[in-house]
Amino acid sequence: MKSALFYSLKFLTLFLSVILFSCSKDSETEVVVSTADLNITINENPINGQIIGTVVGSTNQGSVTFSIVQQTPSESFAIDSSTGVVSVLNATHFDFEVNPLITGIIKIANGAISQNATISISLNDINEDNVYEGIIHLTSQEEIEQFGANNYTHITGTLGIGGWLNSTYTDITDLSPLNSLTGVGKNIIISYTNNLKSLNGLENISGGINTLFIDHNDALIEISSLENITTLENQLYLNYNPSLENVDGLTGIGSARRVTIMRNHSLQNINGLSSLEDVYSIVIDSNNALTNIDGLGNLNSLVGGITISECSSLTNINGLFNLQTIGDHFALAENPLITNVDVLLNINEFIQPFNIFLNDLISLNSLEGISNISTVEHLSINKTPALTNLQGLENITTVNYISISATGVLQLTELNQISTVSLMIIVNNQALLNLDGLSNLNWVLENFIISRNDVMTNINALSNLKSARYVQISDNTSLTNLNGFQNLTTIERDLNITSNSSLSDFCGLTTLFIGDGLGEDYHFQHNAYNPSRQDIIDGNCSL
Repeated sequence: MKSALFYSLKFLTLFLSVILFSCSKDSETEVVVSTADLNITINENPINGQIIGTVVGSTNQGSVTFSIVQQTPSESFAIDSSTGVVSVLNATHFDFEVNPLITGIIKIANGAISQNATISISLNDINEDNVYEGIIHLTSQEEIEQFGANNYTHITGTLGIGGWLNSTYTDITDLSPLNSLTGVGKNIIISYTNNLKSLNGLENISGGINTLFIDHNDALIEISSLENITTLENQLYLNYNPSLENVDGLTGIGSARRVTIMRNHSLQNINGLSSLEDVYSIVIDSNNALTNIDGLGNLNSLVGGITISECSSLTNINGLFNLQTIGDHFALAENPLITNVDVLLNINEFIQPFNIFLNDLISLNSLEGISNISTVEHLSINKTPALTNLQGLENITTVNYISISATGVLQLTELNQISTVSLMIIVNNQALLNLDGLSNLNWVLENFIISRNDVMTNINALSNLKSARYVQISDNTSLTNLNGFQNLTTIERDLNITSNSSLSDFCGLTTLFIGDGLGEDYHFQHNAYNPSRQDIIDGNCSL
């Protein structure tokens, strides 16, 4: 009896242990969530709501939900929280040229248990272009509208608008029908329109073109619609647009070969050129309202030089202060308010041959900006009555052609390092007393002209001059003698000494004539004394 009871109790204990162990195992089973990354490729330009694919998600208990943790670009796609189906939310993001790859992270969750899956959507680049092959000339508003109705996206050649082919004004007033255009292969020419006020319709044209030519558009006020053009392989040409107030639409252009801005009489600034860094050459001419050129502040190279002329309101050229390299020429002419050329002080490299032309600058009073320059091919300083000295030229050692005329300079002492020139012209300097500063001049390879310097009394500083090709001394009313020529031995061609009303002493030419150093003819007339060759040889060289 005791044994049977013992075995019954033992069996019951074993049975309860099994049951308790099984219950413990069931209550400890973990929730598991599974997923996989979604990598898919679709064509660009889908529509909103278009299904892209499905993120896979599963669990060993219950069900999962799907949510977006992040995506790039944001709000590009949506996901169904219960099925994981991914669809297009914002179709504009699915543009291969802008976003070739769209990515995101998806959270798949069962309660507090979750896994992340990455989603990667690659876009195929689909040819969206509607291309016009060749050159198109649109000469009327009707032609603008007819061409625009074709919704061309690209023109492989030149887009010509207006009467530029025969210089005849047209009735074009509105370019908005052309707003499907995104690219032009060659040139954009807008010329000879008299009622076109803006270029609205060209705002989607982007990238680089060859030449931008905007010419003879009487009513054109602004060109902001060109802001997406970035490069001009050849030229920017803005000519005779009398109502154009600014060039703000050109801020995207970083480089051009040539820039020409002429006769835009309402143009007040060129700030729209602020992105220009590298230009071969620039011409700014006859823009009467232009007060500054600060828009060129980022320009660092001008290998082909710059000309600024006939800008009557231009007070300075400080916009060139960041220029590092210049070649060919630096030319200012008929800018009545410019007082100095100090911008040249910052330039590190002058590419030779380099020319300086400073002409008809009535307020110019300083040449200090030239003090870093030692070599010049052609130096021309003309019609600068406020300029009383040549300080700034003292470091010039080499110059081929030099012209100083109609200035207010008193002396030429800053030219004392010059020994040889090809051409020298000293004309109409009404305050010039003498030629002191030319004492080291030995050779004039071509022409030497000294004329109409009314208060100049002598040329003694030329005492080291040995040879010239042609010499003219004329209309110097105070000149009394030619003693500076005593060492002149050779004149290859003519010697003309005329209309020097006080000149009575030719003895400085004795060495030249006795040595038979005159190659061709001489002309002495309308002076106080006009000796013959033989008179000079015989010693009858003065009154």
